[in-house]
Amino acid sequence: MINGLLCMELPKISSDKVVELAYQLFDLSRNNEMIERMTAEYPLQFLFNSGKMLSSFETQLEGLMSGDTFDFDLEVEEAYGAYDDTKLKQVFKDELTLNPNYPIERMRVGDRVQLEVGGQRHAGILKLVTEKYLVVDQNHFLAGKRLRFRGTILFVRKASIEELL
Repeated sequence: MINGLLCMELPKISSDKVVELAYQLFDLSRNNEMIERMTAEYPLQFLFNSGKMLSSFETQLEGLMSGDTFDFDLEVEEAYGAYDDTKLKQVFKDELTLNPNYPIERMRVGDRVQLEVGGQRHAGILKLVTEKYLVVDQNHFLAGKRLRFRGTILFVRKASIEELL
């Protein structure tokens, strides 16, 4: 208690806390190009240490509190790994399970797609469309990139029982 006021310590980011943050993400491999932004109006919210975020990202945030800022880099290996050419998959058009909501004729290079061939799914970015086949890049779109995260912790709170389930 200070001057008759009850002072509560702000919770720190740790396991079983819900974190809300605003950030900018930069691609250091491309001259610090900003590739993503989450604002205070539309923040990123996640359950810390739930396996949904990069562990290297969480390591950098652990122990921070509401109002703290962060600015850190992740090397390729700490982020989404090296680009892997073996994750380029050729899918023949005549083997596709057709989706009437997304006909082949509407598919364009650069589209994010989820294709099904014989019960096997191929999700990724469409790299090539030919008369007979498609090429889908199944690498994470940030694979092979050095990343910089810069932002502010907006809110930290204990997760509810429902959030932990």
